[in-house]
Amino acid sequence: ACGGLRMLIAFVIVTAFIAYMIRRSRWYKAVVLVSSIPVAVACNILRIFLTAMIMLHVSVEIGEKFFHDFAGLVMMPAAVSLILTEIGFLDRIVKPARPQKRRQEATVIARSVRRAAAGSSGA
Repeated sequence: ACGGLRMLIAFVIVTAFIAYMIRRSRWYKAVVLVSSIPVAVACNILRIFLTAMIMLHVSVEIGEKFFHDFAGLVMMPAAVSLILTEIGFLDRIVKPARPQKRRQEATVIARSVRRAAAGSSGA
């Protein structure tokens, strides 16, 4: 039996991690996560198609022994590269939100730490 379904689940998990790690809005992350299913299915269909073509035109043994396993290993990096390409494409067509004012928050925290340190040293 082929592990295509297991690869699909593993790929959705990898894509969920990628979506979690990128700094984008929630809808952007949801689009990336939902698109992982068609990308994984397309990569699996391509793998099965190429395996069948090798079996028909070259040899059944080569298709079963070498290409099927090799294509299974190549499927995950190919799918991840498609997701990263999609993220790049989305970055080109969607204007990123303005960054939040984290720097000002850090300055306020630094000032209060300095004041607390100055207050404790004088006591």
